Amino acid sequence: EYGKQWYQRRVRGQLLTQNDNSITMVKEKAEFWGRRFSLDDSLKHLLGKAESSVLGPWKGLLLGAPVHDVRREGLGKPAAKLKRELKRKHKVEVTSFLCQYLLEHYSILTNEEVLELVPGLTPLALELMESLAVPASTSRHPVLLCLDETSDIIPWEACSVYNTQPISRVPSVSFALSLRKLRSVPVKLKSEDTFYILDPQENLPKTQEFFKDWLSKKDGWKGVSSKPPTIPEYTAALNSDLFVYLGHGSGKEFLGGKSVQDLGGRAVALLMGCCSGKLKSTPMGYTGTAMDYLLSGCPAVVGYLWNITDRDCDRYTKKLLDLWLEKGCDVSLLALMNPSRGACKLPHLVGAAPVLYGVPDILCDNTEL
Repeated sequence: EYGKQWYQRRVRGQLLTQNDNSITMVKEKAEFWGRRFSLDDSLKHLLGKAESSVLGPWKGLLLGAPVHDVRREGLGKPAAKLKRELKRKHKVEVTSFLCQYLLEHYSILTNEEVLELVPGLTPLALELMESLAVPASTSRHPVLLCLDETSDIIPWEACSVYNTQPISRVPSVSFALSLRKLRSVPVKLKSEDTFYILDPQENLPKTQEFFKDWLSKKDGWKGVSSKPPTIPEYTAALNSDLFVYLGHGSGKEFLGGKSVQDLGGRAVALLMGCCSGKLKSTPMGYTGTAMDYLLSGCPAVVGYLWNITDRDCDRYTKKLLDLWLEKGCDVSLLALMNPSRGACKLPHLVGAAPVLYGVPDILCDNTEL
């Protein structure tokens, strides 16, 4: 708990303050990029420390169950064999739970972490464990994270150990169950039923240039550009299959809070602006634009945890949508968020900022774009 709070203070209180200052206060280009790359390295280092020091040998608890659930298909027998062999040949007593944990997650643990869990293991015992373990290439089900106010600012999803692990955030388990009742899972979207809002404040000319032609080539996509959206346009956006917001913040200046909830919606919302995914903890629970969209009926919302720069945000958004539209029903939107982080010039300072709230299984059933 202390380590988690230290990282929360380090990320929110120091690194993100420096991030904001580097965006708003540094005008000279060489100094700007020098600071930005330095902050990117700092966040990369912090994520590595969080993975090794906060999660440590229990990092496997944030991995989903194997898609072909080896625990039901016979992991019990290898675990029993491991327990028996460790006791008979190596004089080490290990619980059945720990044996199963080690076999299911051995591929992501270092030898030092294994020895932290089971001191005294010999190299031969480690070889036995490796021979019985679940392969590293095993596909896994998504994980739902319920975070408190001391850990929600930390981009756990971007830790290197979870590069191939889809992770979605939810305010609570009961909220997640309610979302699944509202929509059948997986949620399959018609790609042509998309509404976008591009640069509504008309002060992001490079974003306009980056997306205008790209958006115009998407069959069936509708939207507004270079002007504030009207309530009827927001209603159309929320009642499309996919809503993409490309502008400053989350668009709450045009429609936010209870107004979003009252409109109701069914769209998967990509709010691709600064702090669009940042939530605030209150005695009544979490508040924020992402929560407003979920409460309106949207099954999932993608947003940024902190302030980011527009060019990297644009690169990430395009990469994510290109991959998703290309893969179609084969891969969920959530599973492509980590591979898209590399499109950013700053893969940690900007690439680690986007997270998904809500239903993890979002598929695109039309690739004809």
